[in-house]
Amino acid sequence: MDATIVSRILEAGGVITGKAVCEYYSTSAASFTAATSPIANPFCKGYSAGGSISGTANLVGKGEVDLGIGADQGGSVCIPPGLCCLVGLKATARLIQYPGFVSDEATIDYVGLMTKNILDNAILLEAIAIIYGLDDRHQAETPFRDQVPNYSQILLDAKDAGVKGKERHHHSPIQRQRAKSKLLLSCCYCVQGVGSGRRRGRQTYTRDCSCYIWCSKQVGRASGGRQVMPTDLYEEMLQTTAQTIDKHHTLDYSAETESAITMMSKTIGKLENTCPFNVSGHPALAILIGFVPAQSDEKVKVPASMQIVERHFDEVPCSKVGFSCENARYWKEV
Repeated sequence: MDATIVSRILEAGGVITGKAVCEYYSTSAASFTAATSPIANPFCKGYSAGGSISGTANLVGKGEVDLGIGADQGGSVCIPPGLCCLVGLKATARLIQYPGFVSDEATIDYVGLMTKNILDNAILLEAIAIIYGLDDRHQAETPFRDQVPNYSQILLDAKDAGVKGKERHHHSPIQRQRAKSKLLLSCCYCVQGVGSGRRRGRQTYTRDCSCYIWCSKQVGRASGGRQVMPTDLYEEMLQTTAQTIDKHHTLDYSAETESAITMMSKTIGKLENTCPFNVSGHPALAILIGFVPAQSDEKVKVPASMQIVERHFDEVPCSKVGFSCENARYWKEV
């Protein structure tokens, strides 16, 4: 049995080239825990390709495949594209159906897209955004097939219209100064070329009670039922715990002198700007904005990415902003 989105891609004329490696248990934002070997950044030798969908990002970044699909539990389809000069989309919760995927924790688990540009991303989203009828995660707002917007045509129609918005000052202490400057410079190019401003800030979206009903429904069977993992089989799998798995891979640290936070910081990666939207369910689009000097060696230029977040099921304005920025200036020149 093919996963639902695999069937949709094949029906739309796509060709499935194969599968790519990802990080162990899909829980690393770096790219050094894969079973095969560390995954290198295709643009910066010796630097991370991001995670957890590191293999797919590497292949799309090198041009060996045109499009990529991956699962996201905290930034897995936004961080690798951001580091590999790609476009990554984590769509609104339950917009893309999950049957056929091996699931992680259901409330933060998503299917995401990796492409070379915004238009390819929109075309792929058109093919796979649909209610299939077998996914116990879908909700009232999830569109049926005839309700899915023609994302690619909307972008082409709006190409010369630009985007409108307003400026809001925002300070994030976790951003490096060079990345901040690059982000502002990229936005300025976008504003000057195609629009009258930019939109920044948090907008909450609540539904009276559907989210609470959905979460309650999942309690006790989040990894069973229709996720191709029968509950009785999952209970058998639980017998294998972290205490029973040999720890072959060690890090260069001193357990006696370094704190737990210091030791963990070497393994997790940068998730602060991505994982909150796995919890809230908002769509997040990562686009490349240029290159910045690497922190370890200023002579090395590494890719820098911008994340665009919108309200639930507002992938259209999210993509419009990204499309406008993408067409305003060629990212390799920034």
